[in-house]
Amino acid sequence: MSTTFAEALVPLSARMPRAVREHEVLRVAGWLPGNDPDAVARKATAEVLKWGQRQAGTGLPPAAWEGETFDLPLPGRDPSAVRLRSGASDLWAFRINRPDSDVPGRVWTTEVVLGHLPESPARFSVRLLVATNEAELSITPAVPALIRHVARKCGLMVGGQRATLAPMEYRTRDEAEALVDHLLDQDRVLPTFVLTSFEETFSPPPIDPSELNKAVLGLAHVAFAHGDACWLLTERFGKRLSVFGGAVRVYVPGFDAAADPFAHRLVLPATLGSGDGVERTVRWLRETAAKVSLHRTRLGGEVLPYAAVRTASLELRQAKLREARASETDQLAAALEQINALQGQIEALKLEQVYYIGEYERERERAEAAEAQAQKAAWRIQQLSEQIRAEDGDPDSGSALPSAWTEFVEWCDEQ
Repeated sequence: MSTTFAEALVPLSARMPRAVREHEVLRVAGWLPGNDPDAVARKATAEVLKWGQRQAGTGLPPAAWEGETFDLPLPGRDPSAVRLRSGASDLWAFRINRPDSDVPGRVWTTEVVLGHLPESPARFSVRLLVATNEAELSITPAVPALIRHVARKCGLMVGGQRATLAPMEYRTRDEAEALVDHLLDQDRVLPTFVLTSFEETFSPPPIDPSELNKAVLGLAHVAFAHGDACWLLTERFGKRLSVFGGAVRVYVPGFDAAADPFAHRLVLPATLGSGDGVERTVRWLRETAAKVSLHRTRLGGEVLPYAAVRTASLELRQAKLREARASETDQLAAALEQINALQGQIEALKLEQVYYIGEYERERERAEAAEAQAQKAAWRIQQLSEQIRAEDGDPDSGSALPSAWTEFVEWCDEQ
């Protein structure tokens, strides 16, 4: 006999098709360097359209190449763009869908917004979303190729640092000074993945730096430090905050020599040397970069949704029709289009709310599990200590305390 309403509805829900949910996968938010922001924005727009045309599999209308608003109805693709000019501000937003080639019913959506504001560089943002009816979404995130095209042709800055097309490589101690400066830079807003090799010679690391950099461009920096470079990191930050011998470390923004080592996750060489250790670590690094991008940026702030730009454009168009005293038919058509856009925006916000509620529940469950594990470990430590003392033992008897604070870090490493 069912004891809850949910259990009573299980047979019915099993016969009903699963609802399609949209998940936001990642966000890239940066700016394009150059003395002429308008020219840089036009160049970036052209690169986005070239990529979009390849995704659409057909030519885009002339209005697209003129940087104007367009809609191209294509089954499963529907590329469209909105141009919004208001005063000295100029926004261009592009959106295209792509059915997944391997998973039926899964559809990827890419949104791009280019903004040119007075006396500021051109702003560039990308959102990657996926709509699916899968009960559990299992993907390994990667940025769309258009980000590499824009970075190659125009350059891409995130915070105060450039998103480089190739991973940063440091072979010598002198070169590693630049890595130290990079990690300590307070303008760094992206995590930095530092890879090392098992040997001190110039051998490749277990993880391919180029492939990882390609997947997380604009989400994280990727660096490869050889043996001599790793020694400098150890001298500057100590063993607790260094990385060497085939390990991988994630240095989050705000890092300094007094940082908590547990805040900058370390993947040990033993993990990478196991059967599927490299594959699992690469997946974790890419997932970490994508999740950080969602937490770091704000919708409506650093990143604008396509629906918001479209709605604002329709509101501006309707206001102009009223000012021009256009016919009631034209005003009604504009109002209906605006209503449809607002309905789409509301649906997107509902899906976003569902996503964040799900993330909150997962984080709460992880926190509760971690707390329970910590309590169990504390109880076990107390139990073992009591057993040792009951046998006239002292777990600290062979440990000599350091005689000076300068010896404390080394003593901790040894003990």
